[in-house]
Amino acid sequence: MGRSELVTVAVNLGVLSIFAVWGCATADWAGLSASEWAPPTGIVFGGGMLFIAYEGFGLVANAAGDYALSQAAKTFMGGAGFTFIAVGALFATAAALNATLFGAANVCYMIARDGQLPEVFDRMAWKRAPEGLFLTAALVLVFVLFFDLSSVAMMGSGAFLFIYAAVAAAHLRLRAATGGRPALIWLSIALCLGLLAVLGGNMFVHSQAAFWTMLGLLPVCFGLEWAYRRMTGRTLKTGASPAA
Repeated sequence: MGRSELVTVAVNLGVLSIFAVWGCATADWAGLSASEWAPPTGIVFGGGMLFIAYEGFGLVANAAGDYALSQAAKTFMGGAGFTFIAVGALFATAAALNATLFGAANVCYMIARDGQLPEVFDRMAWKRAPEGLFLTAALVLVFVLFFDLSSVAMMGSGAFLFIYAAVAAAHLRLRAATGGRPALIWLSIALCLGLLAVLGGNMFVHSQAAFWTMLGLLPVCFGLEWAYRRMTGRTLKTGASPAA
């Protein structure tokens, strides 16, 4: 999987390099003059939305972002440019799915081995693949079948922003050991929660089904965790885990 990831990413970087060089050679640089700049508040808001959007699209398949590049390429490369970038999008899709599915399954395997997930996630199945890989893929298919790409991307972004805020909050308890600065940690928490609020507002306006699904999954996940602990009695292992 590592070798296939190298190939797909190399092809995608080649496509993007050609797009960048060709675009710079034919760009209208007058459009970058200071008179054309947006107000500072607009720049900050746009930067936050770009972070949210592309972080989510990377989780799904980079499909919506690369479609925008295909449209841009069509303006200065013609119809062949649209096709050229679309081919790159296919490689980006393969790379994203490869990294996301196998990476998530490996994480599930490791934390299940430490007692935080059911034992089914740390059992090996076909070709030494953990059973968690197939369960993760099945869950992805459920969301893809019931929601469009942009909704799945926004839910993925919301989940990551929540996780980032939670990890930063955990860092507050470990700052004596890590040397972390409380002001910076609190700033990261505030930014993550602020962007999550912006994302939630956008979802409520454009995709209420995705908004309520994301909001409803939080208590469901915590409830399942509580029920799992009560039913199995599994405890978290705090010692060092053996190498995978």
